[in-house]
Amino acid sequence: MATDAGAAVGSADAPSTLPAGDSAPTPTSPGGGASAAAAVVLDKLASLDVARRAERERRREELRAAADPRESISQFLRGFAARQRSVEEAIQRMLQQQPSTSSPAPATPAPSNPPPASTAADADAEPEADAAARVLEVSSATPELVASSLEMLGSEVLSLEQSAAAASYYLPAYDQKQCAGAVAALRAAIEGARTTLAPRKKFAFGSKKVTKVRGEEMSSAAATTTATAAASAADAAAHAAAPVFTHSAAGPAAPSSGTSSANGTGGANTADADAASGLVASEQDRALVARGRGVMGLTDQVVVISQAQLEAEGGGGGGGDFVLLGLTRCTVVLLGRLRALRAAGLRGCTVVAGPVTGACFMDDVRDCTLALATYQVRIHRAHSTDLFLRVRSKPIIEHSAGIRVAPWPALLPGPAAELRLAELLGRHMLGEETGCWQQVEDFGWIKAVQSPNWCVMPEEGRPAAKFDIPAGVWADSPAAAAQERAGQLAAASATWACGATEPGLGADDEL
Repeated sequence: MATDAGAAVGSADAPSTLPAGDSAPTPTSPGGGASAAAAVVLDKLASLDVARRAERERRREELRAAADPRESISQFLRGFAARQRSVEEAIQRMLQQQPSTSSPAPATPAPSNPPPASTAADADAEPEADAAARVLEVSSATPELVASSLEMLGSEVLSLEQSAAAASYYLPAYDQKQCAGAVAALRAAIEGARTTLAPRKKFAFGSKKVTKVRGEEMSSAAATTTATAAASAADAAAHAAAPVFTHSAAGPAAPSSGTSSANGTGGANTADADAASGLVASEQDRALVARGRGVMGLTDQVVVISQAQLEAEGGGGGGGDFVLLGLTRCTVVLLGRLRALRAAGLRGCTVVAGPVTGACFMDDVRDCTLALATYQVRIHRAHSTDLFLRVRSKPIIEHSAGIRVAPWPALLPGPAAELRLAELLGRHMLGEETGCWQQVEDFGWIKAVQSPNWCVMPEEGRPAAKFDIPAGVWADSPAAAAQERAGQLAAASATWACGATEPGLGADDEL
């Protein structure tokens, strides 16, 4: 043990063998290596982020270069907002044009989709937005102008809706929803303006005020109307060609083979027997006749009104209404767009009319041939009458008997013979046969079996020859139509002035 202790002391006193100036190495702490590794990872992540951003920017540039310039979201929203403001301002102008006695105009709602702020990238969109913000010409001076202005504004809103639908594939969902809300607000504003400017009459039970007109009064009213119209169109009639409204010197117009009575009664005899019947004409119908939108109290006449004249005389070029009252053995051709057609007190007449984009109403007709191209047709108190129909709904008859129905082409020429007529019907969705002509609804027959009041005209009973459409129907210019109209009115006036057979119906029977 003494030896071991001495050795230990000797080793402790022995000099160190390490070189001078050197020290023992200091052990490394574990946290230092982790910090260095983390720094390396962060550097790599930063490099990847920079690369991703550069790649994203490169792709954006490629998409921007390949994109259609018309698919700019900001440009579309500018144009949409400009057109929206135009409609709102037009509605406001119409409301401000009301008479002072009217209720105050409601405030126009603010635009639902204000245009985005201007940027340098959208500088090119400014001219197009200004062009879209055009001033819409509207007026509320007359009911006709109110109707046409509101219809034009409705078309503009529909165009806005269609443009938003066409741009939906590149518009964000939020912008699509804003555009849809703006369209709905504009339509609500138009309906509000319609309620203010052209309110509908409230429904109330009561009898319609009518005036009983006797035969002598109808004849004098027709003569007065004829003289007035002839005087106003005297200058135009000086250079007129052959008139389109002529007096038939050879007697009654010869009916086609399809005008024979379904029950065997002669048409002329029945017409003569009913010549003394009275006619009740409303003030509205008499006003239409006074404005040249109707014919009343004629006998043995041929009335042909051109397409241009029919459509030009209606409000806003829409054809308007037309009335036929108290005609005997007359042929009437009205081939042009009409909004509605009403006829009453016809005896032994042939009427060819269409397209009528509303309804045809026939009352108290006997021994007539009616060729009608219309959306709807309703017939009251018709007897021994043939109908040649092109309709979009089921015909309705009531208190009628001896009715025969046939398709429109059974009397009128087809597209091969009369292309202009086929094009006219096609423009108003009456160009194709629907089969509704033979689906007659008889409101006076409630049994489940076939009504005895009407039947389908057999093939052998249909006209052998087609109706010959007069050339005056297709007069191109309204001026030529006015000249021809003046000639026919003058001829009719001269006939009545010379003491011809008194036109129209008699004085004692009521319609």
